[in-house]
Amino acid sequence: MRALSIPRHPALAAIATAIAAIALCAVLAAASARATTFCVPAFDPERCPDNGSNVAQADLETAMQSEAADGEADTVIVAPGTYSDPDTFEPTGADPLTIEGAGAGEAGDPQATRLTTESSANVYVVNLAASSGRTIVMRGLTVVVPASLPDNQGAGIQVGGDTLEGVDVEVANPHSSAIPSWPEGGAYAGGRIYPTGGGVVERAIDTGVSGLAGQLAIAGVTLVEPVTGIWAESSAIPISAQRVTVERALQGAFIASQGGQLDVGNSVAISASVPTTLDALANTAEETAIEADHLTLVHEGSPSGSTAVASRSSSTGNAEVAMENSILRGYPHPYGRTAFSSGAADLAVRYSNLGGEVVADSGPGTLDAGTGNIDADPLFAGAAPFGSATDLALLPGSASVDAGDPAPGGAVADFLGEVRPLDGDGDGIAIRDQGAFELRVPAPPKEEPQSMAPASRPASPTGAVAVRILGRRLRFNRRGVARLRLRCPASEPSPPCRGRLVLRTLLKLRLGKGAKAKRRRLALARARFELAAGRTGAVRLRLKGRKLRLVRHSRRARRVVAIARVRDAAGSRATVQHRLRATLGGPVAGGR
Repeated sequence: MRALSIPRHPALAAIATAIAAIALCAVLAAASARATTFCVPAFDPERCPDNGSNVAQADLETAMQSEAADGEADTVIVAPGTYSDPDTFEPTGADPLTIEGAGAGEAGDPQATRLTTESSANVYVVNLAASSGRTIVMRGLTVVVPASLPDNQGAGIQVGGDTLEGVDVEVANPHSSAIPSWPEGGAYAGGRIYPTGGGVVERAIDTGVSGLAGQLAIAGVTLVEPVTGIWAESSAIPISAQRVTVERALQGAFIASQGGQLDVGNSVAISASVPTTLDALANTAEETAIEADHLTLVHEGSPSGSTAVASRSSSTGNAEVAMENSILRGYPHPYGRTAFSSGAADLAVRYSNLGGEVVADSGPGTLDAGTGNIDADPLFAGAAPFGSATDLALLPGSASVDAGDPAPGGAVADFLGEVRPLDGDGDGIAIRDQGAFELRVPAPPKEEPQSMAPASRPASPTGAVAVRILGRRLRFNRRGVARLRLRCPASEPSPPCRGRLVLRTLLKLRLGKGAKAKRRRLALARARFELAAGRTGAVRLRLKGRKLRLVRHSRRARRVVAIARVRDAAGSRATVQHRLRATLGGPVAGGR
């Protein structure tokens, strides 16, 4: 049977030809799409050479926005110098982007990359949140908030789920903020925020009141003379802050309000005139909470009226501060709690070194300050006025050595990233020190090996392997899924750190019915992990069925402990425990 021949209409043939041409162009465009490195303002033989693939671009903002939606990650290498925009640097687009300066530095530093604005309006100098969905890493530069902005207005950077590494913010304007908005959270590591000239840093780091959820991780930053240091004021963006130094804040170093959640550890605040250094204020119907561990808070100015730690509620929401293993010295009032309305103000200070009188204990709520606290000279390495955080390290013989919580678990590194706990008093028992610094003890001399090991034999176990479990709260979404962050220390000699993690209830629960009911601890979730040295990662934990319902309806079940059994490539093993408080998205019952 012969096939029928159907003649084609000329118009249809033309359309088919056009479609084919468009498809060919799309294929060619996809084939030519590639990651691009832009050299600003020109090629650099060392950092950004003319290698045939790099692109020289004189204008920084143009480089930030070029080829930003071709599906390939791009990089902008910025040479030393000062770069100014008429209003705001905005890297729009959708592709991942890295903006890499030559290094942060103050005015006059010939090796520094500095970004600023010529505007006299209320603007950000850099707005990384201008394009939602684009993941941006910015590192190695200084953002300058100029005196040309209106007083009390303008700011350095807005961050939308992005990462800042080694980025300084210099504020030359009276009462402008540095990084006051983090929609979708983000990360900030290794930077410095400071005033210059007649500038005043209003808010150094503030989540802002955002409806976009995310987490903000802060590590290794220094905040110099801000009005406020770190401020959590959004329940959608909890903050984890580690190894932070706040020098002489005017109103507060660590603050949470409006449902904000702040977890701060291994950090230092040096105050001279601040009314309250660490303050949780519940001024809405949402719970506001601060978890503080291994802080060193010192007041070196006139002591009149100053308080180290406060928990306050002025609305129907509860305020909660839980502090452990810390040093609070120089304050006339180490702590206080006040509830002005129906919301409770809860305050717990345990295993800490403090002196002075309680400023207030009133209204609904509880005060727990009777466990493990001492009042003794911590023997700091330096004397007031303290020039740096390390002046607050402990000397041998300090009463704060081995005076922290003796229970297992907790932080496994100190302000300097060194291992804790150590046996600082030589009694053969390693107990964590109070404050941000663990006393370093000289290592015993190593014995000479009797024979040489074969060259192909793997390294022997050192016993020093450890991972750090981060955070004080573990937030599960409505489906019962949470991500727990862990870090393998950079000092790990035989990476990677790998192992298994178990999440179980801290307290015994009554399980079963009738006569068969028994009280026991329950394993809630399990996961495996593997981390390179110096890297932080997240393990996914999921509550299922009965366990999800149990955590949702039982307050006792929401007190949990994460147990990581870790092993490195040399065969060293360790078990690390870390206590957490679980929370769930949506309404959570308060049953027993």
